[in-house]
Amino acid sequence: MHFFRGPSRACYEIFSFFAVFTQLDDSASLSLKTQVEQASTASKGMVPLKDIPQIVNVVPQQVLKEQNVTSLQGALQNVTGLSFSVGDGQRDQVMIRGFSAISDQYVDGVRDDALYYRDLSNVERVEVLKGPGSVLYGRGSAGGLINRINKKPLDEALHEISLIGSSLGQKRAELDFADALNDQLKVRLTGALEHSDGYRNQSFVNRETVAPSVQWDISDRTTLLLQADYLHDDRLADQGFPMDPLTGKPVRTNPKNILWRIQRKRCRQCRY
Repeated sequence: MHFFRGPSRACYEIFSFFAVFTQLDDSASLSLKTQVEQASTASKGMVPLKDIPQIVNVVPQQVLKEQNVTSLQGALQNVTGLSFSVGDGQRDQVMIRGFSAISDQYVDGVRDDALYYRDLSNVERVEVLKGPGSVLYGRGSAGGLINRINKKPLDEALHEISLIGSSLGQKRAELDFADALNDQLKVRLTGALEHSDGYRNQSFVNRETVAPSVQWDISDRTTLLLQADYLHDDRLADQGFPMDPLTGKPVRTNPKNILWRIQRKRCRQCRY
């Protein structure tokens, strides 16, 4: 991972690669009711939630599409007991039951505790395990963990392109292509391109991501899955409006100035 950060800008590139021998679940073809009633995070395998002695919340693909969610924080708005903070304007910052989950991010059960904003173009569903999970995952907080389940190759062909826009300057395109080359080999490619403005002056997000995957069904009980994920993100590290520590109210600022310059000036005066 390459990470660069200035006073008002954050830019990072992340590349990950996975090779897994496993028996894959077929949750993508299940009904919405069935999808939210089973999860793999608490048992490392698909199990009905009624058989798990912990609380697990599932945000399935259908909900993500209906709500037009593009960020992890947007997906987690569907889960109770969670709170969010700014994260220095450069990362997902989630609290589960009052405990920080900054190091409790997972993708397909593999720890993903890098500090960045996750993209959901390659995410099939999001699962939240509440309570300690160190028996299965090792070191972690008492609040719980967040596990993103990536999209896998499908048995049938899929060709999908999505365009997203808003009056605030959001411009985003997503693609999701899948195909079965033969009875044993399947491929899938997902990606997104975003160049968006925000509701605050000078705010911007430039993001490119692509995630190819190949699945080889070696036998009825053995599957080889190869996945790669590339993300480039460049944005204004917007940390919100500065507050006057003496009055507890927003600082009176000149609209012509950039906020981070005002914050630096106040820090020099207060020596902190």
